Amino acid sequence: MPSFFRIAQVDNRLWFKRIFILMAISAISLLSLTGCAHIDTCKYSAIDLVEKTIIVPTNSFGLDARLKKALYRHGWKFGGDQSHYTLTTSWSWDGYCVYDSCPIYKFKISIVDNRTGGVVLKMSGRHSQEAIVPEFNKALKNGS
Repeated sequence: MPSFFRIAQVDNRLWFKRIFILMAISAISLLSLTGCAHIDTCKYSAIDLVEKTIIVPTNSFGLDARLKKALYRHGWKFGGDQSHYTLTTSWSWDGYCVYDSCPIYKFKISIVDNRTGGVVLKMSGRHSQEAIVPEFNKALKNGS
């Protein structure tokens, strides 16, 4: 076999090794960017869907804005001292989804019954707002 073909074979094997290593690095990077997305939802008691008054956080950005918009669309009224429930949130930005550039949040959401002092709904996890808000809506709709 001429020496030219032997050189091409060696270069070809190196090229495949390099491509394989590049693909492995890309896969690991992709997994580290997406991480483990999950939402844990615990409902401790029924939510009164007749008296929909709630105290909400004062923030008007990020996940708080999306949750307030969801409450408003479901007919909740944002009230003062006489509100039946209180929404508490704790969240931080944790990157972007790779496929749609949607923000990912680490979050904790609670709804507390102001009359009993007990937690009615608790959600936590790490996911995009595009997944958190529908899960929150689902928990609100299923009052009991």
